[in-house]
Amino acid sequence: MNHTKFTLFRNYFLLLICMLTGVHLTSAQQAVFYDDVNYGGRSVALSPGSYSIASLTAAGMPDNIISSFTVPAGYQVSLFEHDAFGGASFTTSASMSWIGADWNDKVSSIVISPLSTDGSANWIWSSVAGPDNTWMAFRKKVTLSAKPGTAITKIAAESKYQLYVNNQLVVKDGGLDLRPDQQNTYYDEVDLAPYLQAGENTIAVLVWYRAGQGGYSQITTGNGGLFFDARLSGSTPSTIASDDSWKFMVHPSFGPTTLLILNGQDYKWIAFPISYNAQVEPSGWTTAAFNDAAWSNAVKKGVPAVAPWNKLVPRGIPFFKEYELSNYQNQSAITTTIAANTTITGTVGSNIQLRPYLRVNAPAGVKIKLVVNRHYWQEYITKAGDQEFECLTWQNSSNHTVNYEFTNVTGQVQILGLKYRETSYNAETIGQFTSSDASLNTLWTKAKNTSKVCMRDQYYDCPDRERGQWWGDVSEQILYSFYLYDTSANKLTRKAFRELMNTQKANGSLYTTAPGTRFHLPDQNLAAVAMLWKYYMYTGDKGFLQELYPQIKKYIQFCASTCNSDGMMILQGGDAWNWIDWGDNRGSVDVGSANTIFNSLYINVLDMAINTADLLGQAGDKTYYQGLQTKVKTNFNNYFWNSAIRSYVYYNMNGTKSTTVDDRSNAWALLAGVADDNQKAGILNVLKNRNDAGPYQEMYIEQALFMLDGTSAVNRMKSRFNGMINSWSSTLWEEFTETNSNAGYVSNNHAWSAGPLYLMNAYLLGVRPTQPAYTEFTFLPQAGGVTTFSGTVPTPKGNITASFANNTSSFTQMLTNPAGTTAIVGIPKELLSAVTAEIKVGGTTIWKNGTNLGSVAGVTYYQEDQKYIQFKVTSGTWQFVAYPRTSNAAVITYMDCNYTGTAIGLGYGDYTLTQMKALGITDDAISSLAIAEGYKVILYADDNFTGQTETLTASNSCITWSPLHDKTTSIRVLPNGVTNLSGTYFIRNRASGLMLDVNAASTADGASMIHSEYNGNDNQKFILTHLGDGNYKILAKHSGKSLDVTGASLDNGALLIQHSYHDPIEHHQNYIIVATGDGYYKMIPEHSGKVLQVNGVSGGGLVHQWTNTGQTNGQWNFSATAAVATVAAALPIADKAVSLSVDPNPVTNAVTIRAANTKESQLYVRIYNTSGTVVSSRQISNGQLLDMSALPAGVYIINVKVGKSVFSKKVIKY
Repeated sequence: MNHTKFTLFRNYFLLLICMLTGVHLTSAQQAVFYDDVNYGGRSVALSPGSYSIASLTAAGMPDNIISSFTVPAGYQVSLFEHDAFGGASFTTSASMSWIGADWNDKVSSIVISPLSTDGSANWIWSSVAGPDNTWMAFRKKVTLSAKPGTAITKIAAESKYQLYVNNQLVVKDGGLDLRPDQQNTYYDEVDLAPYLQAGENTIAVLVWYRAGQGGYSQITTGNGGLFFDARLSGSTPSTIASDDSWKFMVHPSFGPTTLLILNGQDYKWIAFPISYNAQVEPSGWTTAAFNDAAWSNAVKKGVPAVAPWNKLVPRGIPFFKEYELSNYQNQSAITTTIAANTTITGTVGSNIQLRPYLRVNAPAGVKIKLVVNRHYWQEYITKAGDQEFECLTWQNSSNHTVNYEFTNVTGQVQILGLKYRETSYNAETIGQFTSSDASLNTLWTKAKNTSKVCMRDQYYDCPDRERGQWWGDVSEQILYSFYLYDTSANKLTRKAFRELMNTQKANGSLYTTAPGTRFHLPDQNLAAVAMLWKYYMYTGDKGFLQELYPQIKKYIQFCASTCNSDGMMILQGGDAWNWIDWGDNRGSVDVGSANTIFNSLYINVLDMAINTADLLGQAGDKTYYQGLQTKVKTNFNNYFWNSAIRSYVYYNMNGTKSTTVDDRSNAWALLAGVADDNQKAGILNVLKNRNDAGPYQEMYIEQALFMLDGTSAVNRMKSRFNGMINSWSSTLWEEFTETNSNAGYVSNNHAWSAGPLYLMNAYLLGVRPTQPAYTEFTFLPQAGGVTTFSGTVPTPKGNITASFANNTSSFTQMLTNPAGTTAIVGIPKELLSAVTAEIKVGGTTIWKNGTNLGSVAGVTYYQEDQKYIQFKVTSGTWQFVAYPRTSNAAVITYMDCNYTGTAIGLGYGDYTLTQMKALGITDDAISSLAIAEGYKVILYADDNFTGQTETLTASNSCITWSPLHDKTTSIRVLPNGVTNLSGTYFIRNRASGLMLDVNAASTADGASMIHSEYNGNDNQKFILTHLGDGNYKILAKHSGKSLDVTGASLDNGALLIQHSYHDPIEHHQNYIIVATGDGYYKMIPEHSGKVLQVNGVSGGGLVHQWTNTGQTNGQWNFSATAAVATVAAALPIADKAVSLSVDPNPVTNAVTIRAANTKESQLYVRIYNTSGTVVSSRQISNGQLLDMSALPAGVYIINVKVGKSVFSKKVIKY
């Protein structure tokens, strides 16, 4: 293209941009850049704005060709040697016919900005951009007509600053390490009115421009800078603004140092050591009397939003907390005089953020190296005489010490004071937890210490080595911060979320150490976004979800784009690092596979999206998210559940399931809500027996375990963290194995290891919000083998205090909940080796033997589930005391109503008046009865079971309604079960999915009963004979012997065996069978009232009796063997040339049906139940998934027609 055509095209292009944007600029408002000297050659006119290489090239000015330029009146240009406004720079408001040899053909990016003419603040610096690691001192004198009422000041610096007003240190650690995103800059805001005065004022700012290599989360720019904009009320002038009237000087005391490569690996954070030489310090430079005549005037770099700082964004978090100077623990042992090189160690005693302090009387030139941890150091070089120095940047005492290394000691040095100053994020620590278990207390305290040292400018994974805002750590930090700090910590959480979401990539994916852009770990990003709904539940901050919703929606769309046709998330390549954990037994994370953990997290993210869309009224989006979630949930178990080994596997690659079974995958499946009762039993078995995860994933595994078995969760927590509990370190290690070597250094202050703090407060103590901002919350303690524990939980509505204490005869729960809250208080049903029978509040009985008596204001019965009897309470202080059932008897009679007065236990049998009196029941003196499940009571008006009767099938607190109140003369206690089971059955446990089985098919008396995999043999078949009233004799088909509770024991844990059937009948060989209402039954030994149950899911587990609390491992399914055989025999026989597979089997939700060795693409399917009834009929494609989720649990025959052949497969449905 010739030059004339190029110019016409370029001008047309710029005119089009202006027309489309509605901007109307005259040539007088545009700077013109030329590729030759004296304004010759090609030219490009550019309007005010920021221009990177890409935008300059698009405008027609390629990289590194500018030689001259003109600047319109009222504007300035800043030229940068690197793209994105990096490297050296200079700023001018004058046109230049030649930019000089140093800059000719070296300009890569440009900023054109208006000059300030109305007192607006400018970014200021020297004429050059840097250099890196520069300490720049600025001064400004201003005379005020009066002391201002307010002086609200915005201050920003590249990178950190200290602010003095009239020689008083106002801001000690100003500015933030991170940017709000990849381009913009945080500013601080402070009211300077308390420090200003009428008349002359001196403002001094020390700016540390670090630059250098960016860190994992830190983004550098090529330009140092200071921005200062104070708006005053009640004084003249009304503004104090940074401009070219400010004076500056490179502070001479700060010597050059080299950016540290941390841990011998890379630049993890911008770690320039500080070397301060007091011999050349400009003494008194912050005072009014200091003479700054020799200092230079600052150079204006432009008004916001000038590049490279762009838009100014409020920091959003408070200034950091500064404590008083503290003595070291070994202060009295610290020497007071040295005369040779030596090292003095001060003992801090814990791992905290701090600044070392020293005061010495020394000759000039002594070097004192201050070392707080292995990754960083600071150095002070003495002047002659008495002097003090406090380090200008914080470090954390990961070794619990501070070393003062004295070298170049040429004379006597008096040690006048060695101290330290603690500093931290500015939040009050309110949360507490303590228990009767010393190990748990130590772990909680170390987790608290870890949390505090890993938060400041940002959430850190570790504060010494890395300082990365890794979202795997941050997701856990957010959770346990809710249980530690006041609402100030929520500001840091919001800041972190904004940095994550505001650096979102164009395709919707996220950077895992945002705003840094070096890493993309999809699993950590999923965990991060899922955490947004929990943030809302703990804070009630709807506006924040509204703010981030566009990014949330875009992220969900990205996730959906990575899914296959089954809706399963597939691991991607490119910049994705498909990492999950540093633990053991890590399966493949190959690109193209579907990973169990990723897909579980995806379900959780969709939960968040569904809830958020619903909250914000985005109905269409909610439907879309629900559709995505339905697909992945429908296919999840078919992809990842291995029914043969009863556990979830690590991944599925193109239909082939992994052989790797690990605790992480199984825990996440539970947390995703896709596991049924049988699968939960399998998960429990894995979590109790496998220790694969590292500390990062361990929190989620223990959370899942708390949902299944609190005692196992506590035991695992103590076992896995035992090394850290007993370690010398006051904070928690990055890995379970303590390592402190230079090679492969493991940090001893790693945020992801503090997850047990969250679990102890949220699950062991059991305090969690169920409505936003704790409008409603739970207090559902899980004793976990711990006798006593208590805690304080901060909330937006005030503090919650709760406690639990267990002894042999009762347990007590105390709760104080603040105004505006409702608590759901759950009373554990089985903590005293017996069923909870009575609950009192403040001494008043409110519940007894299954009956709500409801007599305390503010307390309302809510519900009962497998684990808890639950009540709702209004705000206030409450004491709940629970008492166990004092008798194993099927029935307890009480003399008075509400289960009070003389209590007598009755087992199965008949009781005449004489027998009643012998037991202590007086004639006509029964007013209430507690009746165990599986029994009924017939009351008789006359002796010997005659006269008027009343039948009761459940506990009754007061039978005043009955004619037999206080008029009962004889009683019968009878079974009360189902009556329709008769014949031969397979009996399958609900939790394990395994069959009741006589061990080793033994025919001997005393052979144990176990649960094992289905084999169809006679030792898994049992003949039920109904004896009346739902009471059954149960015989093993192969031996003809009866199920028998060994020794007729009444104890929990008594084993079930087989034994010859007694005649006459003995009650420990008869079983009341009670329906649960959903296809399962309880088998209750008639003599004990307990239920038959199993533990675990591994074949061979012993069947025993246990207290009936509604546990799923005490529920069984009965499938008639004859019906199964009859249905199978009646079906057509298939052509043996064709084979049929149905997988998985047993099945939970769906099976894949595939016919091999056939060209048939369509299959005709019928499903029969054990009665021979067709319950489903449809045509499917060969290899298609068949949904069976709507069918109840049981045994089915799947009949498949392939061409002219018909196949049958027996399938067990959980």
